Amino acid sequence: MNARAPDERAKEVIARNPLLPVLLQSADAVAVFYGEQVIAANAAYATLVGSGAPHIVVFEKSFFDDGLELKAVALREKSDLAQKLAKVVLHDRLMSVGTLAAGVAHEINNPLSYVIGNLSFLAEEAPVLFAGRPDIQEALDEAREGAERVRQIVRDLQSFGRADHQTSRSVDARRVVELSINMVWIEIRHRARLVRDLQEVPPVEASEALLGQVFLSLLLNAAQSLPEGGAEKHQIRVATRAEGDQVLVEISDTGPPLSEAKRARLFDPFSASGVGVSIANTIVGELGGTLRADEAPGGGTIYTLSLPRAVEKHARPISSPSGPVQQITGRGRVLVIDDELLIATSLKRALRDHDVTVVSSGRMAIEMLEKDAAFDLVFCDLMMPELTGMDVYDWLRDARPGMEERVVFMSGGAFTQRAGEFLEVVPNMRFEKPFELDKVRVFVRDYLNGSATARPQVR
Repeated sequence: MNARAPDERAKEVIARNPLLPVLLQSADAVAVFYGEQVIAANAAYATLVGSGAPHIVVFEKSFFDDGLELKAVALREKSDLAQKLAKVVLHDRLMSVGTLAAGVAHEINNPLSYVIGNLSFLAEEAPVLFAGRPDIQEALDEAREGAERVRQIVRDLQSFGRADHQTSRSVDARRVVELSINMVWIEIRHRARLVRDLQEVPPVEASEALLGQVFLSLLLNAAQSLPEGGAEKHQIRVATRAEGDQVLVEISDTGPPLSEAKRARLFDPFSASGVGVSIANTIVGELGGTLRADEAPGGGTIYTLSLPRAVEKHARPISSPSGPVQQITGRGRVLVIDDELLIATSLKRALRDHDVTVVSSGRMAIEMLEKDAAFDLVFCDLMMPELTGMDVYDWLRDARPGMEERVVFMSGGAFTQRAGEFLEVVPNMRFEKPFELDKVRVFVRDYLNGSATARPQVR
């Protein structure tokens, strides 16, 4: 800027104008110019300009007085603004992905529940129905394996789409790395050979969705630094290990070498590495960890993520049904409530050793329970149109006190805020769709024998 002495008339204009002193007292870096000359500036302006940090103009306004034109300009450090913008973009992205993933998972899980249920039923009956036909048994086994793969894909999708990304819990970083690899495998497979060195590590305190976003960004960055069609020449290596009280995750590639100039701007969202790596760095910092980039041996970049291990919590374990299916000694009355009738009928078929009644709405369930509430267990879908499983539970608590404790919820994964808050305070048993029918049968058997409860969290 021009170093001429300040114009006295311009200073008088500043003193007379009520807005200019307010601007100069703001938190942003503000200066008032007369032509090229700085007439007045606040301390933030002197600090920002003196540091030489890249900045952008966020506000500019001209003032006319006494034949003079003064210009007030507010600056902000570019990286600071970009980081705030990146956080907004990240929050919006996670919310959008969470909503989409929950909806897709719900729509897949419902039909998948009765596909898996009916395949399991056929597999149980096959030795009698198709005696001497091993080819049919083999076809059924292959179909069940395919359905199981779909189930796992949907669960991976749900892990990355959780809307509770601001909630931290104990997370297995190695498992999240493996899920991330599955999600981006299509990007990796045509560009590099994947080398895994995934050692067992202690859990870290994090949001699974946020940690997944970090690994996705770093894996995509590694893959996209390599040319397509060069899988035989290039390598991406992913490693996990524990070191003291830290859990380390390393992701390296054999792409272009990491120069000092590139390293200096690696976490700048406006650099060639893009917003993804910048967001990853921000998330890791918020989780109490560090993200470092170095030149990998032989060229390329190696990212080393370090997170503190989670503090051990001695929670009371909740037992879950397990073990082989045995002959159920008691015959019980079971009510199944689900707006997906095919899910309800497949569950009825699986519980054919009991008296099972099926209804397809919460309203029908309440009408039936008003007349006959003598059911040992009530399997109820959590999310249904009109009256939800939550509404049925509330009605039972008010109209049939004590019977709400017999409710077992079934969920396909699409949670509203109300549903999430409800499940936080209600301790009833819950089966995630598509559930394993063997486990459902074992639970019903144990419940009727008195060795299980529909409220395992309040034992």
